[in-house]
Amino acid sequence: MEKENDFLRIARHQLKGPITLIKGCLSFWQNDDYQKFTPAKQKELINKAMASAEKLNVLINDLFLALALEKKDLKINPEPIQLKELLGAVYNENFKDNYENKGLYFKIEAAEDSLIINSDKHYLTISIQKLLDNAEKYTESGGITVSLRKEDKYVLIEIKDSGVGLTAEEKPLFFTKFFHGSLSLYVVKEIINALNGEISVESAGQNQGAKFIIKMPLVI
Repeated sequence: MEKENDFLRIARHQLKGPITLIKGCLSFWQNDDYQKFTPAKQKELINKAMASAEKLNVLINDLFLALALEKKDLKINPEPIQLKELLGAVYNENFKDNYENKGLYFKIEAAEDSLIINSDKHYLTISIQKLLDNAEKYTESGGITVSLRKEDKYVLIEIKDSGVGLTAEEKPLFFTKFFHGSLSLYVVKEIINALNGEISVESAGQNQGAKFIIKMPLVI
């Protein structure tokens, strides 16, 4: 109960921002004030409301997932996963347009094209999505390279970006709850742990990019 209250207390504060923005945008329509705006301004308000709604959706989903992880209440369903195929699908379905609009490259470097692990595809996909989203969010030029290689009974997934990097003070906080106002990275760490894996982050410093290193067992 104490952990739930901790989550809810912090989440209440985080949820206020997007809710306030959505209400503000909708108030223009409620009061017919939107007619005073140019079509371009109207579109801008709609886009802001949509972005806030999506942020709200992510926060709520992460909150429930984090609570399930805290309770060890995650149902793991292992299945064979072709990692290069999974990474390509996650990128093409969720990030390709954003990356290309920002002029960012995305590369997958695999020592073996048919590198397969036995893990939970749903939760591994969520983790990859969140890491690629974080990389895109904090990278304005250059791009992201994902490297795959086998090491004994494990597979290493390295996601390297050319973004803003991390300070020495930020690194120990990176996977904690609500780092940068989000639960996403905390959720990633807890999911990887639940799949019997490990995750760490490296960075040479500010504006030096960052690298996520995920170590997953070939079989759970």
